[in-house]
Amino acid sequence: MVVTSTKWWDGLDPEIRDGLAQAMKEASDYANGLSAELTAEQRQAVIDSGETEILQLSGEEFAKWQTAMKPVWDEFSGDIGQDIIDAAAACN
Repeated sequence: MVVTSTKWWDGLDPEIRDGLAQAMKEASDYANGLSAELTAEQRQAVIDSGETEILQLSGEEFAKWQTAMKPVWDEFSGDIGQDIIDAAAACN
């Protein structure tokens, strides 16, 4: 994650700002790829251990889970922001 002020970012020369934005995108893509690879490896390790069963929910089951979780999301929306909850729900 990169955090900066809008004033500083907007004050950069457009060429430098574009170069930084591209570098951050490339770094994020690389890091996300490493994360996905590690997640897949760890998931497979869990499967290979034979100690845990991984369940894949059907669309209907997932919808029921979302309905059941809605009160929990509502409870915490003030703490983390409804926009975050909406974004998480949308990506699932």
